[in-house]
Amino acid sequence: MTIQRESVTNTSKLRLTGVTFPSRPERRETERARARVSWKIQPQRSHEGALLHREDCGLYKGSVGFISREDAAIALDEPDIEPCQICMPENGVPPA
Repeated sequence: MTIQRESVTNTSKLRLTGVTFPSRPERRETERARARVSWKIQPQRSHEGALLHREDCGLYKGSVGFISREDAAIALDEPDIEPCQICMPENGVPPA
């Protein structure tokens, strides 16, 4: 990798040579692959238990606090956490 600095009318630009960056479709596919192996817990509400979702589940748009496969397996063993009936996160989680 080589970094070169170019000066063009009072603005500096960095040019990287020999470096390839993933295309937009490749980045999207990487994000989708990560979403298939990440889970999130929707907090408990007063009248409902907490729900475990896959990261890409559309029912709960929480964007922080993702947990690993192992943590998801532990969460499913908790009595007050239920799996989402739409994304069915238990299908991708090994038994704890």
